[in-house]
Amino acid sequence: MVAHAAMGAAIASTCKEGMRGLMSERSGERVEQLRGELDALFAQYDLSEHERAELLELERRGGWRPGARPTRPEPSIAAFLNFLDRTEQEELTDRTLADGSVTELRRALREQLEGDPAAG
Repeated sequence: MVAHAAMGAAIASTCKEGMRGLMSERSGERVEQLRGELDALFAQYDLSEHERAELLELERRGGWRPGARPTRPEPSIAAFLNFLDRTEQEELTDRTLADGSVTELRRALREQLEGDPAAG
């Protein structure tokens, strides 16, 4: 009986590890898809210097979250805020992204905003 319990625990542990690996792989694929969406947003919206500075400030203070979000942002700004809101939802609520994925995507956003506007 003890051997069966130990074997069952080992199988459960193996299954958990397998699921974690699968979820990690899927999460990594999803992060890559989201990076592509972020690149597409930059391609779609030719942000002015002012818009870049505004979006950078909003990103730094969590401006996509309720209570911190501007009342009527420009459509270009709203698109990026919606992106951030959606990715955070996927990580924290849906659990379809690994912990730290949103931080990684926010870093990519900041790097693009701080970079050369002509480089997009």
